[in-house]
Amino acid sequence: DGTLRTNMRASAQLARYGVGSCAILLPETTGEAGLGVAKKVVALLGKANLGADISISIAAAASPDGTISSEQMILRLEQELAILRQAGGNGIRAIN
Repeated sequence: DGTLRTNMRASAQLARYGVGSCAILLPETTGEAGLGVAKKVVALLGKANLGADISISIAAAASPDGTISSEQMILRLEQELAILRQAGGNGIRAIN
């Protein structure tokens, strides 16, 4: 948590999301910028001494024009994360 919080901009919201998962909400962020943040998170956690082996699965989505509701976005993100976990984790998927 501290590793991520100290490396995120002030408007980013970090929250626990289920068991062993977290969500990072990035208001007013494009899909491309969100993907960049996902890559940064992987790099930061890969360097952090967390005291345990972890896998990192990240799904990124954006709706800059507001056409995707929050509920739809969460459902799509959960579907993408399930695909990553079934493939063994350690991946990033972007939703356009």
